[in-house]
Amino acid sequence: NDTFGTPDEIRTWTATMPRKAKVQHLFVDRKGHDLKGADHTIAGAVVDFLERVLGDAFDVRG
Repeated sequence: NDTFGTPDEIRTWTATMPRKAKVQHLFVDRKGHDLKGADHTIAGAVVDFLERVLGDAFDVRG
């Protein structure tokens, strides 16, 4: 078990947040809290998020 909670526990608690919060989870399997070795996964998630939020104003992929 993770000291921060299981994915189901985290989903349960974030479901209590107002809908306007638009929570999205990214669970990185087999990584510790430092996320060592997950740089590519995290960077990809950040780029995807910025593309959704900023649309055409954000284009790092050319």
